[in-house]
Parts: sequence; structure tokens; C-alpha cells
Amino acid sequence: MKILQIKKWHSHLLLFPIVVFAFFITNCSEVSDINSLDREEQELEIAIPLINTEFSVNDLISDDTENNVAIAVDDQDRVTVVYKGDVVRQGLAAIFAPIPVVPAPLLDSINDIPVPFASDQRVDRAIFGKTNMAYRFISQFEEDVNITVTIPQLSKDGEIFTTDFLVKYEGTSPVDFISDSISIEGWTLVDDEKIIRIEYDARTADGERQVFTSGAGFFFNVTFDYIEGYFGSEIFDINGDFVAIGVLDTWRSGGLAFEDPKVKVFVENSFGFPVRSIFNTMQVVTTTGEMLDMESEVIDNNVDFAYPKLNEMGQVKTTEFSFTKDNSNIVDLFKEKVRRVTYDIDAGANPDMDESITGFVNEDSYFLVSVDVELPLNGSVNNLVLQDTIDLDLDIDDLDEANNAEFKNVITNDFPADITLQSYFYTEDGTLLDSLFKDRLFMPGASVDGSGVSSGGKEVITFENFDATRLQNIKKTKKMLLNVKINTGQVSSDPLWILNDYGIKFKVGAKIKTTL
Repeated sequence: MKILQIKKWHSHLLLFPIVVFAFFITNCSEVSDINSLDREEQELEIAIPLINTEFSVNDLISDDTENNVAIAVDDQDRVTVVYKGDVVRQGLAAIFAPIPVVPAPLLDSINDIPVPFASDQRVDRAIFGKTNMAYRFISQFEEDVNITVTIPQLSKDGEIFTTDFLVKYEGTSPVDFISDSISIEGWTLVDDEKIIRIEYDARTADGERQVFTSGAGFFFNVTFDYIEGYFGSEIFDINGDFVAIGVLDTWRSGGLAFEDPKVKVFVENSFGFPVRSIFNTMQVVTTTGEMLDMESEVIDNNVDFAYPKLNEMGQVKTTEFSFTKDNSNIVDLFKEKVRRVTYDIDAGANPDMDESITGFVNEDSYFLVSVDVELPLNGSVNNLVLQDTIDLDLDIDDLDEANNAEFKNVITNDFPADITLQSYFYTEDGTLLDSLFKDRLFMPGASVDGSGVSSGGKEVITFENFDATRLQNIKKTKKMLLNVKINTGQVSSDPLWILNDYGIKFKVGAKIKTTL
């Protein structure tokens, strides 16, 4: 489907009074020049073409302030409004968050400390990331001591992790020795017994093995680039929030019914273990602030997300599912004036707690969730009222010279919906001055064929007159309010599609009368 960016529609229509007076000012200037000649006063009538434009379906949908909206057009030219929520991405840290410090008391020459994993996790193999170690020993010996520290569970390229230190005696006892920081990035931890064993061999000059008064090791910024094993039933949060629905931002009253709205959830997963959705909430929020729950078998049964197996490392598996009219109450929810769709979803690792499944994660693993709302423009409208207000300053001195103005409006409505329109002039403090049209401007809906497709609208011509008093009155205008009422009921009782080539054509001209 083609994707088009949505634009404001009403701004074009609201330019029309501005254009009228722009032309008016120009011609008043010419009249002023003529009046400088010594002639008898006479009335001059000037015909001015003002507007010749067309509004398509792209213009009839309000742009969303968060720029999360697009129009999708299928191969039959049918229009769907698509609202995109935030993309939520979780990496390795969502399951194995970095640990700032892991202390390892060394109370003897052989010391076992627990691995930094949850009790229900089994780590068969883990490769450290940007993790460092350091050691501290308190030596009570009044001589130098050589130390060799070994961690049998750590290996790299077939070698066991070993490091040597010299605790130098400088005439004062005890000696407080603190080693330099040592990187263990890239070293592999093999967790057979859920322990990390740290052994130190301390010997004085005579070769005798010694034990220090106290000692400790420290792991700093414990992270992993790869972990393999069983990761328990960890639950991690998908930090999503809401999808804004901007199409109804100017909805004031009336009814709008969508035949087939959808909430679509898209998941990418490169974590190598089973994951199942856990829906805490899925709701719509109306323009009045009411929160209504989505009801669906999808929520009741949850969704198992596809994941790469151990021999598929590096692959990304995708899962898509939707809340539709067939599996949820979404149609009833969208009969309300929906402002946003909110969601709170968790992801549960190893939901069946099958320890025979050996999973994996690496530094590139991620879990991505996006939630979109699709509103196919297929349905019915019952006296839907939309309105918006813009700033408009008509305090123009040259209006004093105008006698009157007649506006000729030629309108063609291709949409299968009757539309009435009115614009109102307001002062800064909200005082109503006048309306643009004496009566609401009526644009009948175009007739439709057997498949519900518009056959094109008929041309309607109207005339509006502004005398000098009305022209003077609207000089005080600071704001203009546009009010549109839409109704498909008079055209068809069946749901109707809005097609991309539907439009409303406007031709506006003016006859300006002034005195020379």
C-alpha cells in the first residue's frame, strides 16, 4: 500500500476570507489613486476570482502533534489511517542487568562465592563483558609475600585464569595491599556448581605457604557478552505507554462508527529462549478521560513469541498478532470518542519452566515491540461535528472604503456524505461578531454505485453578501472558528469506504463594490 503523509485540511478553507481581503486591499489602493483625479464620484464593481482548489481525503484528517500518523492506500484506493506507537526495545540488560560490585570475601586460601545469578537460573557458560577485578590483602608478615590467584571456573583460549602479585614489606606491619584493576573481558565462566572458586597461594621467601589475616576480591561492573543455560521464569517489562489517536482531536459531537478497527502488535525477538506475553492492561481512553478495557481471547490466552534456537544464533524471529472485530470488543470500544490506546505488557521468560531447553543471549540480543492502531475508513457517520479555531486579524483600515462584497461559492462534494459548514468570526475575548455564511453551507453527498463507490458529486452554487456594516464589524476579528457537520446516513444505510481520490472542490469569486 502507498503511504502518504497527512496534512491539515481546514487551513485551505480558512485562507479564503484572508485572500478576499488581500484582493480587496489591492484594489482599494488603486481606487485611492483614481480619487486623486478631479472626477465625479462613481461606483466601481470589480470581479475577482479568489479560490480554485480541491481538498482530498489527505486534507480531511487532522495531523497528529506527535507525527505518528500516516495514510495507507490499498490497490483498490481504499484509505486506512495508521497510528504508530513508540517502538520499545529491550536488550541483554533487561534480563541480566549490570551489577556494579560483587564482593568475594577471601577468608582462607580456597574460597567459594555464589555466582551472580538468580537461584532458578542455570548458567552453563557465560562470557564476561567489560568487567574488572581487584584484590585486597592484609599481610601480617614482616617480609615480602608472593601471591598467585587462580579462578578454576574462568578460562580463555584453553588457559585457566591466573594472576600474580607481590605484597612488598616496607618496614611497617601490617601491609594493606590493593591490586591494580584487572580486566576479565572475554573470559568464560563455566558454572558447574553455581559457585566461583577463588584460590590464592601466598608464600614467603622460605617457600612456606601462608594465609593472610584477611583478604577479598571484587568484581566491578559485572556484565556478560554471552550467556547459555536456563534462565528461569524471569519477567521483564515492556516499557510501552500509549498510541495517540489524533483523527478525533476536533470531534465535538455526533457518532463515528468504524467497521473494522485493529490494534496490531509486532514483535521482533533474538533472545534464544521461550517468551510469552503477559497483558497487564490494554485499554482505550476516551476524549472524556474514561478508560475502557479491551476484552479478547488474545489477552486471556496470551501469545507465545517465536525465538531462535541454539543452532539459530544471530537470527531474529518475528511474531504478529492483532485485536480485531473477530477476537475482541474493539468495534464497541471505537464507537466511543477514543483519544488513545494504552497498553502495559510484560514478557515472561520460559513460561513452561522447561529446564531441558537450553537458551542463550548475547550482547546483540534484543526484544522489540511496536503497537499500531489501524482505522480503515469504512463505516458510517451520524451528525459528526468537527471544529477548530485559528488566529485571524482583520483590523484593516482600507475596509472603510468598501460598499459591499458578494461572494460566489461553487462547491462539488465527491464524498458519499452530506456536509454542512459554517465559519464564525470572534474577537480576542470570544465575542461572536458574525458568520461567514448566512445559513450553513450545504454540500450534498455524492451518490454511490452498488459497491458503495462514489460516482462524483454535483456542482452547487451559493451567493453570500456582506454590506459595509458587516464588513466594518468583522474588522474586529481576531479568531475564526470552523464548524463542519458530516452525515453518511442520507446517502446509504450501509457502511461506506472513503477512497483516496474523493475530494471537495471549491471555486470562490467575489464582486467588490466601492466608490470612486
